[in-house]
Amino acid sequence: MVRQAHHERGRPFDKLRVRGNVSQPSLLRRQELRLQPIEVPAFAGTTDYSTFRMRLPRPRGSWKRRPMRNHQVLETYLARYGEQSGRQPNLLRVFQQIRDAFGCRRALYPGSYLHITPSLVFPSVCYVDSLKGIGRALSDDELLGYIGARKSYPEEAEIQCYEQEYEGFDAEPPASFDLLISLNAGLVSLAAKGFLRPGGLLLANDEHYDARRAFTDPDYRLIGAFEKETLRLARSEEELADYFRLEGGACITADMVAADTGRPPSRARYKPAMEAEAYLFQK
Repeated sequence: MVRQAHHERGRPFDKLRVRGNVSQPSLLRRQELRLQPIEVPAFAGTTDYSTFRMRLPRPRGSWKRRPMRNHQVLETYLARYGEQSGRQPNLLRVFQQIRDAFGCRRALYPGSYLHITPSLVFPSVCYVDSLKGIGRALSDDELLGYIGARKSYPEEAEIQCYEQEYEGFDAEPPASFDLLISLNAGLVSLAAKGFLRPGGLLLANDEHYDARRAFTDPDYRLIGAFEKETLRLARSEEELADYFRLEGGACITADMVAADTGRPPSRARYKPAMEAEAYLFQK
């Protein structure tokens, strides 16, 4: 069994619709996504991240997020995130290592799109994404059946889905999550920090500079790095000392992160000499 709550844009959060087995899944309306030119303000010389919303240019080779019909949901997930897709690292192994080492059970995933892999590992996951129709997509019967058949815990899966921007999100209690997930979705470590309990974990990659931003944030402490290719979790001080350092040995600073904000990673002024697939921080 999978217990799923879908919160549509504009719907009061105290009135949830819980969906289990649905005989006739709803179909999503097709629509085009059009990218509009944006203006990126300059932040050089400042370390105050509280006054702006980060919008990054789309990296080369990236993909557009499109609303899809429900019968395409599982197919789209497997093609994008499945172990055999070859398009993403095997994050299932990353989540499993976090669970085994730290016992996390409740996760918050802002900017998740269709990446429901955390629900295969953690019994309670809250997904927040502004893509139109994502709530109905995550209540697709076939997708929920896939989760129910492959989850690695005995209890019923609990899935919350909020169809809204994560910036300004306030529908869950503060300090109520064991794990905050930030993967290619902007400055999640800043916007959703309040939902992470003291001692909770942040999993972040550096595609949108969020890992290095967390590294310079005094509220977070680097405790692990998932090595590229092997995805082994490095945790010793000796291993972690080499991350977030420039070629000359200097550590990444908040001013350096601010100076690169708005630039694609390939054009960053300050590039760490050694990089991991993702990083683990503790609040």
